[in-house]
Amino acid sequence: MALQSKQRALDIRLELFGEEHSSTADSYYSLGVTQHEVGDIDAAFKSQQRGLDIKLKLFREEQFNSLDGYYSLGIKKNELGDFSSDRTEWLDILDYK
Repeated sequence: MALQSKQRALDIRLELFGEEHSSTADSYYSLGVTQHEVGDIDAAFKSQQRGLDIKLKLFREEQFNSLDGYYSLGIKKNELGDFSSDRTEWLDILDYK
């Protein structure tokens, strides 16, 4: 039920605000959290990546504290077994802070 509610909220925000809006990005992130909770790690990664991409496009990395978003995506990559890019992404995060 929660997953359907989060998807519906995303659909409504897409209809009201369009793809490139901070509220839409928040819905993508929230949907990703719920997808992760039900065990759909691949979908969670894609949803949260989309939310982060929107926020970065809207607010630019200098204005948006993206550390939490990167951290969340790194965890999902590990759960998916993708260890190839983690080291350089984490180094980028450390340089950012």
